[in-house]
Amino acid sequence: MNEQIREEIKKIEESALRLQTLARDNPAILRNAEIILSFVYILKFITPIG
Repeated sequence: MNEQIREEIKKIEESALRLQTLARDNPAILRNAEIILSFVYILKFITPIG
């Protein structure tokens, strides 16, 4: 089950990173992508590997 959760977290992270790349001219989207990545970090921290 943790593997599935970690995979979903990885997808969220990849999407947020793509948003940062695509929205270089849009500060609001960039800021929100940064916020999403902050939450991704927390999710990675609280979800054990394996």
